Amino acid sequence: MIEQSPGAFTNAFSLQPQAPHRDFDDFRILQQYQVVSLSRKLMACCINQVEQIIIFSVSYRQLFSGQSHQLCSVTVKKPASPVGF
Repeated sequence: MIEQSPGAFTNAFSLQPQAPHRDFDDFRILQQYQVVSLSRKLMACCINQVEQIIIFSVSYRQLFSGQSHQLCSVTVKKPASPVGF
């Protein structure tokens, strides 16, 4: 299996589940990707057909309950066509 790579990224950002693309705009590393799922566990992501684990500190508010949640990772995938390159 894929090993953890602690400290690969330690970016904290706020995320609204229904409109993640708006909140990711300020993070260049994420501009090329689209979020496919959020998880409390480490997830694998496919970048240039290579599986890697990217660790993020993600906090978001559950809109229907108002509770805050802290996630340790986000799964991203590269879009079919390059964006902005």
